[in-house]
Amino acid sequence: MKTTGRITEVFSRPWEGRNGQITLHSFKIEGDNKFYRTGEANVCKVNDLVEFDYDQKGNVTNLMVTGEATTPPPAQATAQRQAWAKPAGGGFKQKQAEKDQYWADKEAYQKEVVEPRITWASAQSDACVIVVAALQHDLLAFGNANKSAKLGLLLDYVDQVTARFAAQRYNAAALLKDVVENQQPAPARARQVGTADDADLG
Repeated sequence: MKTTGRITEVFSRPWEGRNGQITLHSFKIEGDNKFYRTGEANVCKVNDLVEFDYDQKGNVTNLMVTGEATTPPPAQATAQRQAWAKPAGGGFKQKQAEKDQYWADKEAYQKEVVEPRITWASAQSDACVIVVAALQHDLLAFGNANKSAKLGLLLDYVDQVTARFAAQRYNAAALLKDVVENQQPAPARARQVGTADDADLG
């Protein structure tokens, strides 16, 4: 989905990732109460005119700042930003909103960064096993390449197999459903020759 608008609020939240603390950013646009998340990228400011794509969870891609509004944001938006800027001792709604945004950002980071890393690392490990087995059985073609070029080709083979395994794991549910739906029924077992049915009982 694509939208445009003037940014009225920007937010940032600390988050403890696997490699240490990071800061996740998000914003709202005029007339829209939805949070749009840009992850670790802090690419816009209040009053920017922006155009971007987003998914159902509000994750932003292809963001472009097309200009800056010539008039200040509405008073309501300004008051709301000031409310968010109050100390941590603010009201329940403020704390709840901050908590909801924190968990939404954490879920997005888990799905968009952590899970792909885990899937890719697992696929790469399995790909190395396959490539080593192919080398042992002389199944890889290197032509007349020298040792340095062979190493590059070998890494390319690993990347190709990794990408294939990773894609299959990402699409595992759809692939399994297709296998089940297209599975042919097992053929009936043929009557064995030489049983009592076939014997010469005369």
